[in-house]
Amino acid sequence: MPPTAHVQKYGDAIARWGLFALALLLPVFFVPTASVLIPQAKMSFLLAVASVSLLAWFAARLFEGVIRLPRSVLFWVVAALPIAYAISALTTGWSASSVIGTGTERETLASMLAWYMVFVLAVVVLVDRRTFVRVLLRGIILGAAIVAVIQIIRFFAPSLTFGGVLPHMALTPVGSWHDLGIVLGLALLLSIAALGTGETFSRVWRGLFAGVAAISLALLLLVNATDVWFALAAAALIGAIIRYRAALLGGAARNAALKQAAPILVAAVVFSLFGFFGQQLYQYVPDRLQVTTFEVRPSWQGTYEVGQQSLSDYRSLLFGAGPNMFPREWSVHKPLSVNTTEFWGVDFESGVGVIPTAMITVGVLGMLAWLALCIAALFAVSRTLTDRRPLSPSRMLTFAFALASLYLLALHVVYVPGIAIVALLFLLLGAFVAMRHAESGREPIRAPLSTDSYAGIVRLIVALLMMLGIVFLLWSGLRVLTSNVYVNASILHYQRTGDIAAAADKVAQAVAVYPANARAHRAAVELGILELARIAAEGAADEDSHARLQASVARTIQHALSAVEINRADYQNWLTLARFYQELAGAGVEGAYEEARRAYEEAATENPTNPLPHLRLAQLEAIQGNADAAGEHLARALALKPNLAAAYYLRSHLHADAGRLSEAIQDAEAAATLVPNDPLGWYHLGALHHTQGNHEIAIVAFLEAIRLVPDYANALFLLALSFEQIGEYEGAIEALERVAASNPGSPVVEQKLAELRALAARGAELQEQEENAEN
Repeated sequence: MPPTAHVQKYGDAIARWGLFALALLLPVFFVPTASVLIPQAKMSFLLAVASVSLLAWFAARLFEGVIRLPRSVLFWVVAALPIAYAISALTTGWSASSVIGTGTERETLASMLAWYMVFVLAVVVLVDRRTFVRVLLRGIILGAAIVAVIQIIRFFAPSLTFGGVLPHMALTPVGSWHDLGIVLGLALLLSIAALGTGETFSRVWRGLFAGVAAISLALLLLVNATDVWFALAAAALIGAIIRYRAALLGGAARNAALKQAAPILVAAVVFSLFGFFGQQLYQYVPDRLQVTTFEVRPSWQGTYEVGQQSLSDYRSLLFGAGPNMFPREWSVHKPLSVNTTEFWGVDFESGVGVIPTAMITVGVLGMLAWLALCIAALFAVSRTLTDRRPLSPSRMLTFAFALASLYLLALHVVYVPGIAIVALLFLLLGAFVAMRHAESGREPIRAPLSTDSYAGIVRLIVALLMMLGIVFLLWSGLRVLTSNVYVNASILHYQRTGDIAAAADKVAQAVAVYPANARAHRAAVELGILELARIAAEGAADEDSHARLQASVARTIQHALSAVEINRADYQNWLTLARFYQELAGAGVEGAYEEARRAYEEAATENPTNPLPHLRLAQLEAIQGNADAAGEHLARALALKPNLAAAYYLRSHLHADAGRLSEAIQDAEAAATLVPNDPLGWYHLGALHHTQGNHEIAIVAFLEAIRLVPDYANALFLLALSFEQIGEYEGAIEALERVAASNPGSPVVEQKLAELRALAARGAELQEQEENAEN
């Protein structure tokens, strides 16, 4: 065999089995360590395998001298997606957030190129070897089966966390609990379709498919995702129509055809019933099998309102705010009613679903690309439906991939699936395109790669540029992902050991790998603040300590400024910078107060719907003694979030310092009511009532604080004083004895305890005298 033939053979084999590895392992792949999050592991795996596989395929084609592509409208329509995202990124500033983000977002240009690589890989592999689709189908079903087995094992061994990467049951190898339901639904759909192909698969494989279908259905009852049930019902309904029509074309009578389609139609009805009544049925599931999961994302109304405000001019309407810029648009335009919920500070990555979010981030251009994909897919499926040829096993598989693609595409409208599910959507679309092309009987498009003609030279150059682009995407993606893994490792290391220096070394590695990682710079600032506090606590005044302090300050400031420089539109970067300057201002560093105030104001500008910058500004002004300015910022914070307990608490202190006790008590009551589990709020309220002479009310507040923190010494001491004021000496003595037990040897406590005991004894003596006089 000549060398070129070897290259073609091994290149095609690598591409083929790389595609199989994606189908099999994407749902289940993770790294068993808590420092590598599941999305990071999956995106790293996807980029590595898809890139190597496509490069191998390109190498094989270069040596063969020709590229074969399907004659399919859908193939070219899918290419519009990365083009639309690239145009949007270019017209909105080509920011790192839009181009690559943190490496795991679904809406960056890099991720869209990754999805497109998976699609192209599936198309080109299956166009050249159509029979491999059966191997691919086995891989998808086996991957889902492995996920199901892992989850079943975890039901019986919930402490099995695989190195901390799966800390609770609601987090699965696929991703979220909802993502698990989507993959199980896909496995159920494809397993039933594979069983319907008759003798295409061996008896062993058919038994496996039946088992996977049964397990998937059982676990779906536990996941109980309404959108998954309805999507499965729609797919089953289309499948029933396909079976009915195929029976008629095969010469069966209408009754016989309906009888063949009846089981699938019954399944559609059952899926629909689960969709409607799943919540009511779920209460009958044994407690041991119920998984508590909490999933929140913007509603349709919230997504619409953000889009309405965001797309206010023709440019943003056409090109959007930029790929992956939904968090920014949410922070600027979110409905203020969200601030009254517990999710007021969440920076959502997406809207209600992937496709609706595209209208905001990539505008009409991107939305048209998604709509074109949906329409082209539906048109291709309808063309397949209207084909009057018999329903052969091969056509059955084509229908299976078509329905699976529509199933996942529909869920992208109403949900934001994880990385594995998005990749599977494009893999299934690619498989459908290749199989549909094979069924058409047409020859593929042949694009010769040679130096014999100008067209061949151009195609050769384009192919080489694509290969370079794949290498660059792989390098860029893995660099960003590796950097963020180092940040994760730094956070975990500090949480476990408290070692600031070692954690800082890991952050330094993150910055070295990817200097434009704003998250790494913010983490370095947090560690810098901790280091400064530790140096200050040491209290050393020697030259070495002073030099360490200066070096730490300079290093931390540089990290804070770098984060802002990387992304000035991210309010978190400004908050981090402001917080560090506030620490310096508290230490009396000249100019730090002005810089902190400016940074907080920038944060408020970048996130005008978030009360946090105004609250921090109020704290800064209060520290500087600017009570009026602090009050103004608190008023702004409360205008944005009327139930912000911290604002009421701080304003209560400002009122108390100004001698306005009635207003102080009113705000303290609001703070304690909003956060009833905060002992400090109850203590503050009790102290105000004690000062005003409302001792009975003060006692109630102090008792609540002590209920939350039984050894709360300050609350116990003031409780004793309040008891003393109303003559309850026994209660006062009991409270002070508890203070003495936690603070032995305190002269103030011992002296007050002696006074109370004397008063109690005197009171008992007087009471005895009164009783004797009465007798």
